[in-house]
Amino acid sequence: MLLLITILCISLLIILHEVGHYAFAKLFGMRVLRFSLGLGPALVSKKLGETIWQVGALPFGGFVQVDGMAPEEVGEVVDPHNYRARPRWQRALFLAAGPGANWLLTIVFITLLLGTIGLEQLDTTQPTTIGRVAVGSPAESAGLQVGDRIVSINNVTVSSFRDLIGVIQDVGVRAMPVVVERAGISQTLTVVPRPRQSGEGFEVGLEQKTTLLRMGPLDALKGGVRGSWNMATDILDLLWGAVRGRGDATFVGIPKIVSMVSEQARQGLGRLFQTLASLSMSLALLNLLPVPALDGARIFLLGVEAVRRRPINPRIETWVHGIGFLVLLALMAALSIRDLL
Repeated sequence: MLLLITILCISLLIILHEVGHYAFAKLFGMRVLRFSLGLGPALVSKKLGETIWQVGALPFGGFVQVDGMAPEEVGEVVDPHNYRARPRWQRALFLAAGPGANWLLTIVFITLLLGTIGLEQLDTTQPTTIGRVAVGSPAESAGLQVGDRIVSINNVTVSSFRDLIGVIQDVGVRAMPVVVERAGISQTLTVVPRPRQSGEGFEVGLEQKTTLLRMGPLDALKGGVRGSWNMATDILDLLWGAVRGRGDATFVGIPKIVSMVSEQARQGLGRLFQTLASLSMSLALLNLLPVPALDGARIFLLGVEAVRRRPINPRIETWVHGIGFLVLLALMAALSIRDLL
């Protein structure tokens, strides 16, 4: 049941992305041919007006089909409701509306958390105090406990969990001494890191102590906007670090994403919604990258058209996005297979 709920939650992020596209398509008078909840062959479908609404066989994600965007629809545009007949600024806003919906959803998640059960934040007043020890982890085996303040690891004094993670990555799978302060008494324990379950690198199964931040309705909304911006900059920093071969960013497939969300769901609604907020923002930013088949690439090509003052050959554009889509599918499949092995 938890697995099904997790898949539906992730699908919600993708479906709302498509709702953003759908809303702006209708706003600008584009003809929406199909809106699918889920992927694969249609289990049920019904045509309402000009749009076929369907439920796909695979309960994951969804898509919107707009007249004029499919390869077989390339040709002379005479229908004003065709995607290619609309002004470039309308097409650009239509494309950006999907990522925009995900960004808005992130704001909603953070705002609701701030206004209700509270948003979990790192306790900056105790930057090396342990807030959680994962069950079955090297940290648990070593005897580390919630509330311990880490003083040093592998004879390196640490002042933050970032320092701790850095030492662990440098040492790898080797026994190392950890000096902690527990109830005012200094103790030395030995921990052996393991390969990180969510990707490359190493881990010991510790999380920093956190606090819950709650606000009134108006402050919660302001905090939601501010929190979404901070989350976006953090994700972009991680992506930039990954591009340069630095930082802690790792790319995972669908099985690992589902596993990570399920694990957070087990720890409570607060963790689940914070994770979904992060995933929604990641979906927004990734889709804005100028990578073929993604919204960002289509927006970029519209910019190229505006500079050239004439359209790009639609068949060339179709081939570019088609190849990009196949590459993205292959990459996702490879990541998913790696996660399952």
